[in-house]
Amino acid sequence: MDRGFLAWEARSGFLVEDSGGDYTVTSKGLDPEQPDFAENQSKGGIAPYSVRIEKQLEDGSLELWSYNYRTGVRERTDSSTGEVFRETFIVSPGPAYGELRRREKKGASAESWKLIEQRAYNPDGRLIRVIGGNEVRELVWEERGEFSRVQEFVEGELTKERVFENGRRVRTTEWGEGKPTTYTYELEGGQEIVRQFVEGEWQWTRIWNSSGRIVYGNNNEGFESIFRYGSDGIREVLQKRPDGKDFLVRTSEGESVRITDPEKISAWLSDQTLTGSHFRKAWMFEGSMND
Repeated sequence: MDRGFLAWEARSGFLVEDSGGDYTVTSKGLDPEQPDFAENQSKGGIAPYSVRIEKQLEDGSLELWSYNYRTGVRERTDSSTGEVFRETFIVSPGPAYGELRRREKKGASAESWKLIEQRAYNPDGRLIRVIGGNEVRELVWEERGEFSRVQEFVEGELTKERVFENGRRVRTTEWGEGKPTTYTYELEGGQEIVRQFVEGEWQWTRIWNSSGRIVYGNNNEGFESIFRYGSDGIREVLQKRPDGKDFLVRTSEGESVRITDPEKISAWLSDQTLTGSHFRKAWMFEGSMND
């Protein structure tokens, strides 16, 4: 069989074949052999009430996916174990439409389903409870004008708090081993600046550009990393060390070159367009959250 291809049924858009095996697709409402075909056609022929896809692998094993648009139930099999996984989504109109309600699994020879996770939402469609993994996680939401806060409790103990401003995340605090760890998130010039504080003391700063690539990082031990990306696929990273033994790493097509010549590093820095106010601002956060 040829490798690296996909084939779709033109009308429905369902995948019917790829380089790893053959598919059998059954769709009520789109398949003339199914009882819902006539009803679906009377409504324009655009609503696949349910879809069932079987994939026959080259080794003879079978994988199965199915989704029922009316009930919101999606199932899939793990061909290596024979286990079946089922997810149920909310399909009733409202703010929580499309959200996950329940996840279950069933062994290859089992007759009943085992609950993995179950979720509950408030009237605004926000997650308020997760049951699974032998624990209960509850989320409490609070609104204050343009700000909102959600606190997560596991078995009654506060484990995480997130703060949003106009829907954008601005701060997350996690409690682990008795030490609160806080992350702050700031947008400036199309870049996201993330800082970490442990018990209020600054630990590190990271900056990502609008493409999601990291462009800068530093920490409380005096290390800094400055990143530059070329259109030709080259990535350059300058590692600045507190002992002054700076070096530049240039990576292209999987091969890396390490440069330690101070003059070359200085020339590289002078050519940077990313070493402006964002980095100076990052340096200022050495200290505590309250400084």
